[in-house]
Amino acid sequence: MDYSIGKCTVGKNIQIVEDVVILPLYDRFEDVHNYLFDAEFIELFESRTWKFSGKQLYATFGSKTVGFHRKIMAISSQTECVMHSNGDLLDNRKSNLKIFPRSDVGGKAVPEWFKGGVVAGVSYSRTEYSWRAYFRGTYRRYSVRKYGEFEAARLACKWRVEQMQQAGFFMDEPCMEEVLVAYGEVDAEGNRDLVPFYGEPSLVV
Repeated sequence: MDYSIGKCTVGKNIQIVEDVVILPLYDRFEDVHNYLFDAEFIELFESRTWKFSGKQLYATFGSKTVGFHRKIMAISSQTECVMHSNGDLLDNRKSNLKIFPRSDVGGKAVPEWFKGGVVAGVSYSRTEYSWRAYFRGTYRRYSVRKYGEFEAARLACKWRVEQMQQAGFFMDEPCMEEVLVAYGEVDAEGNRDLVPFYGEPSLVV
């Protein structure tokens, strides 16, 4: 039986190799993404319906939406964030995850109105009809009316990536499909779910 995760699907051929779960996730473009985590957390995975967004799994716990990587590391405090040592957000083996105080990565400088003080991200603003890119308390806004839906999303993601690379974070510039799906929940036809993505950066250490 397949697990349904938002608009993505977990394949039937889940594998466990040397105590590591290999979880194939298929996005809207039918591309497969192999999500890795330790087999000891399989019950946690099976206990919730997860959504796949921005190369991460998210589920609702009470009134909060929490990332699977945060549950693996057993942290709930908003003053801490989880980062991936090798820069691969799909690799959620515990040995690849590290906990950092948000203050160490600029979290305290992020505006209060930016959802919980997340360090970096890209979101769509319904009221401004624009895409916003955030990094360490600064942001850039790209109007859809001026640039168009696709170009505004691309420019927002490009600015975020450039800022993070300059600060020493490991970030690859996303392709257009990743911009539309991971950062704005926009499908190939331009339909928008208006579910913003707030990402935690990956740091090479």
